[in-house]
Amino acid sequence: MAKRRRIIIGASAIDKRLKAGRGQGRGAKYKPWLYIHDVASTGRAWRTKGWKTGRPHHLLSDFEHDYQLIKDWDPSVIDIARNIQKLHKHLTIEDRVALPKATIREAAAVLTSEVMQSTYPLNYVALEIDERLHLQPGTCLTIAYYLMATRQWKIDMFESIQPGNRLILLNETH
Repeated sequence: MAKRRRIIIGASAIDKRLKAGRGQGRGAKYKPWLYIHDVASTGRAWRTKGWKTGRPHHLLSDFEHDYQLIKDWDPSVIDIARNIQKLHKHLTIEDRVALPKATIREAAAVLTSEVMQSTYPLNYVALEIDERLHLQPGTCLTIAYYLMATRQWKIDMFESIQPGNRLILLNETH
């Protein structure tokens, strides 16, 4: 059973895990980025000692466990490190565009309205709003990508997103 209800990965959580040595080391001294008690789950989790590494492996599914057993006996595998977190600098949208939240909210509202009504390409609409709100060129395009990434804009993910084409929002009425 999980010790926590949910995982919130923010900059402070990443710093704590790095200080604890998580995701670092080799062989028996490797500490996994995620332990099975970090993830709330109703499924099956495995904590098995690896034959090759000599340390416990925290596996979050039967599939991971089966794969672990295969790799443990594979002669070409030297070390097994599970759940390695790829670290990127976590920036908020405020950090990326260097604007206060109120300005970003205003630009996002205007951008959403304009994209839903306009027949022009996304980059044209974004540049026009940048000029209208006296923002640096590219700011609204960054906000548009943020709105897509955080799923505040519902779009067809099977279609290629091209800034030079009109963006069709799925919550748009035809």
